Amino acid sequence: MNKFLILAELIHFLSFVLLYYKIKKTRSCLGISYKTQEIYLIVFLTRFCDLNIHFETIDYVLRLFYLTLTALLIYTIKFQKPFCLTYQKDQDQSQFYLYIYPAAFLLTLIFHTGTSMTQICQSFSIWLEALAILPQMNLMYKIKDVENLAGYYVLCLGIYRGLYVISWYCRVFHAGWWCSTTIFGGTLAVLVYSDFVYLFFKNKGAFKVIV
Repeated sequence: MNKFLILAELIHFLSFVLLYYKIKKTRSCLGISYKTQEIYLIVFLTRFCDLNIHFETIDYVLRLFYLTLTALLIYTIKFQKPFCLTYQKDQDQSQFYLYIYPAAFLLTLIFHTGTSMTQICQSFSIWLEALAILPQMNLMYKIKDVENLAGYYVLCLGIYRGLYVISWYCRVFHAGWWCSTTIFGGTLAVLVYSDFVYLFFKNKGAFKVIV
């Protein structure tokens, strides 16, 4: 694992810590999309369906942590009081949410790493992860009030994906490695996050940031 991937995983880990800390500190799920966490759970389940045979590696220990914490976040947002009482269900609704899974599946049919069930699941997870943040961004755009930690959570996810893409392109240029699913899926994710980053930092009227 090269330095970009190590840094990416550290930032990915930090994003989970920030989100969980935000919820526990404020005792509120305001500004947090349950839909996005639900999609991430599917991402981790499909990507790491072979966890049982790779559990000994630190890479997969981290992923098991992501899977477990995502499930815990879903429970907290949806069912655990008083947190679930603050979940903005009406705002966390959008018609385009219904198209995220079909879009990821269609992209998987076009770009996939192989034809085995595990490879198809992993390819699907790559495309689904690229689109997973859309409900979270949509919720932020709707309420226009973003707590500082929630904004940094999304920012960390964007940096995490960006570092992975940099790592992959380095492998393309220096080692001749190529995987269309990984490259295009990662690039799509960066494009999605770049919209949030631009609005969050450049357009002062897009969000009211609550410290």
